Amino acid sequence: MEQAQQNSSIKMRGMLPAFRFLAATSLLFIVFSMQHASYVHAQQGQVYVPIQPCRIVDTRQSADGLINAGSVRNFKVTGSAAELAEQGGQVDCVNPRSQSPIAVVAYVIAVATDDSANGNLFAFPSDTLPPSGSTVNFREGENIGNTSIISLCESSCPAQGPLALRANVSEQHVVIDVQGYFYPENRKGYVWANDPAADEYIAEGIYAFNSKNGEISISRVSSGRYIVLFEELADGVIDGNVMVSRYGPSPGICTVDNWESQGSPDLRVEVRCFDLSGNPQDALFTVLFNGGQ
Repeated sequence: MEQAQQNSSIKMRGMLPAFRFLAATSLLFIVFSMQHASYVHAQQGQVYVPIQPCRIVDTRQSADGLINAGSVRNFKVTGSAAELAEQGGQVDCVNPRSQSPIAVVAYVIAVATDDSANGNLFAFPSDTLPPSGSTVNFREGENIGNTSIISLCESSCPAQGPLALRANVSEQHVVIDVQGYFYPENRKGYVWANDPAADEYIAEGIYAFNSKNGEISISRVSSGRYIVLFEELADGVIDGNVMVSRYGPSPGICTVDNWESQGSPDLRVEVRCFDLSGNPQDALFTVLFNGGQ
């Protein structure tokens, strides 16, 4: 790298709807074995954040009471004790990150009542239909629980919350203790574009990075105008920022002309470079992307 960066441009905005995490029982071992780590990378593109277990639901303490057989009820998964009180929550269960979780690790307990019979409970995102597999199966007079990774509604969710529960066959009281949350992992990418006259090339080595492990290509459209394509980097991203900086011996500036996905998982960044008089000029530049879900 010949010289420190001279001039830079930055643009921030939103992009795509987030992808849905599909819960998998194979992840349970990862969660339990890493319970005391501050951040755990679970599946590609996701981060698990454990918390001090907190009770978000206890239908015995809520005004709505039992979940009737064949009915569905929606619940919040984060909030203060006051916000969770209407669903029987007893303590603060604060979201540890600024973004909404896409899945929750929770201990779901079916609590026996005088009138309950054999049955099961289904936990699922509140914007979808119940799955075929149950979360907890219980027998008459039995208190039993199960720890599960439960996907959550991510957009256009019911006001009552992103987590839905359905009682099947028998009415039931339910208690839910949250143990942690899954979040989308931030996406990162950078490239040092070091061949300003080339029509097209693939950046490799230590001067290029794509957290999705895709290729990074640079195409020269015309004098001082380039398109940088980060393969797969935009998949599931809804916000972020792109910064372009010029470097090298020639004075001038490079700016972000536009960045988007065009409905594909690839991140497309349009770069314009100029000399000090404002004329288009081929130049050396860097592109840095940092995005979230």
